Amino acid sequence: MEKYSDLIEDIRNLHSVNPPDALVVQVMARVEKDNQNAGVNIRRFFPRSKTTNPDAPGTFSDRITSYEQCAFLLFMVGFFYLVAGVVALWGFHDVIKEENINTWLKIQPYITIANALFLISAAFVILYRPQVTTFVQYAMIIHAILILVNAYILQSIISFPVALVFVLILTIMAIAFAVLLIGSIRSVLRYGAIY
Repeated sequence: MEKYSDLIEDIRNLHSVNPPDALVVQVMARVEKDNQNAGVNIRRFFPRSKTTNPDAPGTFSDRITSYEQCAFLLFMVGFFYLVAGVVALWGFHDVIKEENINTWLKIQPYITIANALFLISAAFVILYRPQVTTFVQYAMIIHAILILVNAYILQSIISFPVALVFVLILTIMAIAFAVLLIGSIRSVLRYGAIY
């Protein structure tokens, strides 16, 4: 403490400063103003992308306007497929081992997992190589066609009406996901062409 005695003495000799009487009122008015603008000010906490316009409309709306939003959507759908494929593989593990089941039915969980890996890979490609987004769009169209081919093969194999309805529902959901993803990619490409 002795080596800081000069500093301590200088601090003791400083004049005390009294805050203005209206300081609390001014601070509370500023807090109220900031609370009203919280939706606008929250954007400064998110990192800016090099591939998007910082003033881009739709940042917090339902329009897909950035490569990051599109990649996130692809990743989430891919993650859904991955969970569904792993659950199907785990749940039907004993059934898949039986020899009297058609091979195409046995590989359905693996097809689902392959779809998941494709979508997750597409998400990372769009995120880190946005210049090949058009290629990903065409790959997604081929992916949608393969979903329809798979459904056609399944309907020719399955003879149970309840199972056919189940396949139809899953196919409609898969095509809806594919259309959603293709639409988001097109939205990003269109937005990138405008800006």
